[in-house]
Amino acid sequence: MLQSLSSQFEALGFGELLIGVIGSIACNIVLRWFYIKFGQAYTNRKAMANNFIMLGAAITLIIFLIKSSIALSLGLVGALSIVRFRAAIKEPEELVFLFFCIAIGLGFGAGQGSATVVTLAITLPIYYLKYRVFSKSSTEESVFLMFRDQRENVKYETQEIFSVLEKHCKNAKIKKVDENQETVNYTFLVNIDESNTLVKLKNELREKSSTASISFINTISPVQ
Repeated sequence: MLQSLSSQFEALGFGELLIGVIGSIACNIVLRWFYIKFGQAYTNRKAMANNFIMLGAAITLIIFLIKSSIALSLGLVGALSIVRFRAAIKEPEELVFLFFCIAIGLGFGAGQGSATVVTLAITLPIYYLKYRVFSKSSTEESVFLMFRDQRENVKYETQEIFSVLEKHCKNAKIKKVDENQETVNYTFLVNIDESNTLVKLKNELREKSSTASISFINTISPVQ
């Protein structure tokens, strides 16, 4: 195995690998900053983006080692076939940026650094324009509404809550319902036009149950 790796370094050159890894790290630092700054994912973007640099460098090294060896390529397939990844990708945007990170590693590992940099330089400004134009052009704001109450205090129907939401919100979708012997939990995704709508909405929901716990969590994209 060591002889095989040595032959790869001699054939392809250590300098090419060093340039590829540095380029991959540099581009993924830019991608990390961009995702944290302009990403619209609801989850922790910083925690996700912190993996970009290491992942990109690892992909660059892997492609550098296997691109001229069928044996190593087959060995990598066999090794990855026994690895099970359980990290859930909760939002499409996470998957898009993760693939972009992998693409950067592939590009520099395959010796296509120039094409990778050009693609990054074109794609990120386009995404920024989309962020500025489409996200800011609408005055609507999407909010997760979480309504939790003790089952013994529930003297209303779910449709009554929907009636309140429809009265104050432009659009409303039920995302999750959890019920057990003690509590009832509703999660809605709603569109609002004005911030004072939240106050009116909360007050009217309070009329349904004075003991309910009501939480609002901000998102980015309006309900479609």
